[in-house]
Amino acid sequence: MLILLEPFVQLDVNYFTRKFGFQSVFANANNKIWCFAKFGVDIQIIQDHSQFLHVKVSSGALPTDIFCTFIYAKCYRNPRRNLWEELVKLSNQDAPWIVGGDFVVILHPNENQGGDIQRMGPMEDFNDMMTDTGLIDAGFEREPFTWTNKRIWRRLGRVLYSKEWAETFNITRVAHLPRMLSDHHPLCIEASKAENKKPSSFRFQNIWLHHHSFLQTVNNIGSFLLRDVNTGDRRAIANGWKPRKENQVLHSLVKKKRMKSTIHRIMEGNQEITHPDRIRDSAASYFENLLSGQGAQPSTTDFPFQFSKISEAIGNNLWLIPSEEDIKETVFSIDKDSVAGRDGFSSPFYQACWDFIARDIYDAVRDFFSGTPMPRSFTATTIVLIRRWIFLRLGMTSDPFRSAMSPTKSYQNFSTEGSPKPSQN
Repeated sequence: MLILLEPFVQLDVNYFTRKFGFQSVFANANNKIWCFAKFGVDIQIIQDHSQFLHVKVSSGALPTDIFCTFIYAKCYRNPRRNLWEELVKLSNQDAPWIVGGDFVVILHPNENQGGDIQRMGPMEDFNDMMTDTGLIDAGFEREPFTWTNKRIWRRLGRVLYSKEWAETFNITRVAHLPRMLSDHHPLCIEASKAENKKPSSFRFQNIWLHHHSFLQTVNNIGSFLLRDVNTGDRRAIANGWKPRKENQVLHSLVKKKRMKSTIHRIMEGNQEITHPDRIRDSAASYFENLLSGQGAQPSTTDFPFQFSKISEAIGNNLWLIPSEEDIKETVFSIDKDSVAGRDGFSSPFYQACWDFIARDIYDAVRDFFSGTPMPRSFTATTIVLIRRWIFLRLGMTSDPFRSAMSPTKSYQNFSTEGSPKPSQN
């Protein structure tokens, strides 16, 4: 699909569909919003408004029907209030919904560079609308601004989506493409569903320790057996965890964070890898070779100093089963800021819940010292790919792994504003 805003010419259906290579085209009543569609994409206009075009999109390439709202907002605050009200009305739907275009207003002062300081009132109206609708900003890649008059730069164009959209397409990327004939940057949207998405590893959050019922909850878990709960109780428990309306924004933010943390493409030599399984295998292979030191020979260098030798008595004590006091002292000596183990639980968790879990810890340690082999998962190493900008924030001038694997960007031909010509990126 291709969306053009404020084309400044009358719509000639036959001419423009042939010129751009699309099957069909639709426009709103005031001819400010044009919507082009390829063959096999069915578009049904739901609401035609002077500031937006709300459509239902159906296609065999989509997992389900989606709703799209293309925005071309008015320049003044009062007319925009009507736009915000209409978007709130449209939010009462359970289908995937994406909203994009030229909103003519920024969300935050840092989205403006040059010119006078933006008034807070219009920004507050925009933020209130997003809170009321539960829409979340999709973010962007490349240039931070979407409009300029060569003296002022602002992010006026953006893409928002609903939580239903995030559940249907767990990868949504928006790129600000280079300007051509327009003073607006085209927006290129890519949405997809990650294949075979593995669940994220559990990580205990230390802030949970401050909840007033935390210790009581941990204490009750040991005596709580889910198989003893009847069907009605299970349904009540499930309903209790369903997100309420007022929590939609929070849940959307969590989904957005997960989407942004996904690495979509890497470079292995001159080859671009995009399939999730191949990305995983490539990363695993690289670090396996790195950590195993294939081809490296053991060093035979003589050290210029003597290692201290322990006495025979101390050596024999290393085989003794530690006492409960020694085990507790060791656990409580672990730094509270140390990285959690493979089970996801941090040292503050073990220290805070010691009265409940001490017996299990004692038994596990004594079992090991009695000769039981340590499970492989206890000594496993977790490898995480870190995006390149992390190294810059750490003061490093380059990514030490850049030559091995480098995240890249690629986008489909979907523009929501700006140029009258579809992107070729």
